[in-house]
Amino acid sequence: ECFVKTTDNNFSLIDFYGNNGWSVFVDSNGKLAFYAATALVVTSTASVNTGSWVHIAVTRQGTALKLWINGVLNDSTTDSTDMNTQNAYLAIGAQVSSRNATYDMSGQVDEVRIRKGEALYSANFTPPTAELA
Repeated sequence: ECFVKTTDNNFSLIDFYGNNGWSVFVDSNGKLAFYAATALVVTSTASVNTGSWVHIAVTRQGTALKLWINGVLNDSTTDSTDMNTQNAYLAIGAQVSSRNATYDMSGQVDEVRIRKGEALYSANFTPPTAELA
């Protein structure tokens, strides 16, 4: 999860590249997308490139993968991709998987939190207002 402020589109927000890596991406329409390994898994119905701070979260509990925008479930799907990766690289605001600067973000990212083995959100919620722990 993180907060993002941008009017940009078509960029990699968080790219965890390695065997069976994953990526949180903002597509050419400004919508949040999640890739597992090399496949698009789910895309939001709402845009996140509003020019205001937007809280986004991606959770997976079992095979239920969910996209949250400002605390509201926006879309979900079933995905069983093994995302346990080794020798991985993590990039925030840039694509590291094929290192294409075209997919670098223009904007701001704050309070990035990645938690493994714990889906923090299972119902609509109020986004955090204090620093993430």
